[in-house]
Amino acid sequence: MILRRQQQTTRWSTLAGLLIIGGLAGCCKHRCFSERNRDPRPYLPPPPRSPYLLPPANVPTTPAPPASENIVPPVIPPADSRQYMAPSGPSWLAPPTTPANPGDRPPPEILLPDALPPANGGSSSQSQQTRPSPAVPAPSSSSPSSTANPPHLPGYTRVKYGVASGRRPTLDGFDALQRAGFRTVVYLHGPQADLPALRQILAPRRLELISLEVTPESLPQTIEQFNAIVADAARQPMYVFDDDGLRAGILWYLHLRIVDALNDDAARIRARSLGLPEHGEELTPFLLAAQRYLSQR
Repeated sequence: MILRRQQQTTRWSTLAGLLIIGGLAGCCKHRCFSERNRDPRPYLPPPPRSPYLLPPANVPTTPAPPASENIVPPVIPPADSRQYMAPSGPSWLAPPTTPANPGDRPPPEILLPDALPPANGGSSSQSQQTRPSPAVPAPSSSSPSSTANPPHLPGYTRVKYGVASGRRPTLDGFDALQRAGFRTVVYLHGPQADLPALRQILAPRRLELISLEVTPESLPQTIEQFNAIVADAARQPMYVFDDDGLRAGILWYLHLRIVDALNDDAARIRARSLGLPEHGEELTPFLLAAQRYLSQR
């Protein structure tokens, strides 16, 4: 009898211990779960209902077509039918006039840096008589590069209305000039230039060739011929080129000093963008001849 009571007491003690342990575990679990729920959490948006991801509205999804590789930027802007107020600024800001012959095919336009304005805001009478007013350059989004030079025409730069300049083109470059409507190419060369081979290249492309031998000794006579050729509107659009930039750069430097009435610093900066080197053994005699010619005027 005593043994049976001891066994019952042991069972009740074991059952009570198990109940106490289970209650403590449940309380701890409930408390931990409550503390986790009280912690701040970031808001997570619900997942999309559709499995397909669509682009935002008003965003073009079609890629732009690639640009052609043999398009030459034009040097004469097309006629514009819109009406504008008369310009009130200096003459070098005025837009170009409509070409004289409406029947001629309109040459294309290149938006590259234009010539610098004359010193002190003025303009020479000779400059106004020999050239039409250049177009106001459009704001560039990068850099004559980006914008970049046309293919096969190294150094291609618009100098003024109807005139571009650069280095000697390749065969594809001459083809591109023909398709762009150029009429004349002006070759500035040294004494050993191969002119017959160049004429054979230009003859089937219907491009007029004007060759000028440029040396320090003949610089006074050459610059006079060069200014007259550049001012001839009947030969425009024209492309002026040489082999390395030296002869084109020195003639453009003198042209900017004489015709555009720029000072020495402005003319040098502009001529460097057209090929004039900053130093070199061959450059020294040309600079001396140019300074001598300017001092005698």
